[in-house]
Amino acid sequence: MKFLVIVASCLLAFGFFPASAATLEISEFMPDNQRTLADEDGAFPDWIELHNAGPDAVNLLGWYLTDSPTLLTKWSFPSVNLAAGGFLVVFASGKDRTGNPARLHTNFKLDNAGGYLALVRPDGTNLASVFAPYPAAKEDVARAVVARRRQSKPAPFDECRTANRTCRATTRQIPAARITVSRNMIATF
Repeated sequence: MKFLVIVASCLLAFGFFPASAATLEISEFMPDNQRTLADEDGAFPDWIELHNAGPDAVNLLGWYLTDSPTLLTKWSFPSVNLAAGGFLVVFASGKDRTGNPARLHTNFKLDNAGGYLALVRPDGTNLASVFAPYPAAKEDVARAVVARRRQSKPAPFDECRTANRTCRATTRQIPAARITVSRNMIATF
């Protein structure tokens, strides 16, 4: 028994069982950003917000974002640390920028008519967070997951209007145990 504990500790220490892997999620995204959040070029591309709900920082090197269920490794993160409890916005602009961790841009854009969005683990096959499919988006309306603690039912997919800081539940259901409304919004139902 002592041998198994030592082996498991070594595997964890060397990253074979990443302790924080399950804590990363897509917390919010906006497929039709017209005037809510500008990038460094002054443009208003779509955006995706990640949240690290875990107690430890996570390096995103080798994690992926994709808009295609058949190409899970579409866009790879560079080496960037996401602090425990931290948030990171990635623009889905098609500009494919990874040089500055504060200004990341995917090589794809989100489809405002509805589509697929996933955060993929470094193995390139397992999904950490997925929206499949997400419904059509309205202009400047973000999609978010809202916290439902200790419930086994799926949580409602929420529409969040950042301009007037409100969120409302839709009838769309997603399989999520955690939902996070952005720190910039107040949830009203």
